[in-house]
Amino acid sequence: MTVTHTSKPTWSIRKSDLSFENIVLFLLPLSMIFSINVMGQILMSDFLVIYTFFALTNRRKMSFKIPYLRAILALLALWFAAAILSDLMNGSSVKNLMRGWAKLVLFGFYITVILNLVRGSRKRAALAMVGLGISLILKTDISADFGNESAFRTTWKFGMGLGVVIVLHTALKHFGMKPRAISLLLLMLSPMHLFLGARSQFLILALSSGISMFRIPVKSANSRLYLSLIFFLFLGAGIGAGQTIYDSIVKSGVFGQEALEKHLSQTANGESVLFGARAESLVSTIAIADKPLLGHGSWAENRDYVLLYLKLKEQNGNEVRWDSDFAQQSLIPSHSMLLGAAVEHGAAGAIFWLYILSIALRALVAGALGRQSASTIEMLAVLNLIWDIFFSPFGATRRCYEVIFLAISIALIQANDPLKINQERGQE
Repeated sequence: MTVTHTSKPTWSIRKSDLSFENIVLFLLPLSMIFSINVMGQILMSDFLVIYTFFALTNRRKMSFKIPYLRAILALLALWFAAAILSDLMNGSSVKNLMRGWAKLVLFGFYITVILNLVRGSRKRAALAMVGLGISLILKTDISADFGNESAFRTTWKFGMGLGVVIVLHTALKHFGMKPRAISLLLLMLSPMHLFLGARSQFLILALSSGISMFRIPVKSANSRLYLSLIFFLFLGAGIGAGQTIYDSIVKSGVFGQEALEKHLSQTANGESVLFGARAESLVSTIAIADKPLLGHGSWAENRDYVLLYLKLKEQNGNEVRWDSDFAQQSLIPSHSMLLGAAVEHGAAGAIFWLYILSIALRALVAGALGRQSASTIEMLAVLNLIWDIFFSPFGATRRCYEVIFLAISIALIQANDPLKINQERGQE
């Protein structure tokens, strides 16, 4: 008689799971919950990443031969040199230049440490993503946010929603659900973001789960090139169709009066849902055109651009309290890591993020068309990285978030590297 053993999930932890690398990757995003303010926000993870850098160096486990690391650090060094020149040329205050330089130095530590800890392992990269998901949930002020609908919507939109999806995906995978089934379930759940006012999270989750569910592993490099072009065409067409469908649904009142009024104000001049009413982007492009080479300096301040920004906001139907809003704002608006780097430090900052964007786009293709296709959680990381480059400011926590997304992107590319695949075949 044949006995069939059914595999059940286990909560036991193997000794290999408790390696130094795994523990640090999990704790780094979690430690971002704690911070202090000293001439800017200093995170507990900043201390941990610096300690890990020297610990890895002492153990002789620090390498700069990891794929992409040298190029990334070289471009970051170029950005840092431009920041120094920019601040000297613009006469930036000591406080602002110290914050700007510290941001880039710490970013370099995160890049070096996390890429060394991950070393192309998708499993270790996923562990960092789980830590990030738990961190985003734990940052929620339950007593305040859950008792206030508006506060909860804001909390969900700016992190908690992503954290819940990451933890849910991890739990479903742990309990043995098939990858395509997980993708389908998350695709079906993605509209919940719309009801909570998080349109960008809906778009990213819908695309991530859709790509993961309908992925097509392609072995031939030439075929992958042609299919990549078709993939991006379909992706663009899908986003365009999604905007049209969303426009029709939101106008029916399904998502409530607040969502309807916001949508109408942002698309009043025929602008798209994605790019409509992004006054910060328009102002930042003007600021970049004024000083394209070295920018306006770290934490660039100029009230002329603030005045233009508030005028554009008012034209887009947003309420502006001129007495308080103009008095409280002095930084040149730039709600984008790409545009923000160019505003502050000119072309070198933009070149850095364009290179990171090229890695993310390669990972997107690798995850959708490669032999080792991506899970929904990996696609979430790649698409969040792309989105943040265009539409998110480079705040304190971004120096850890974005490197985790970057590490997952690089791991996806490495997993689908033809040379590596051939080497693995030769070892079989």
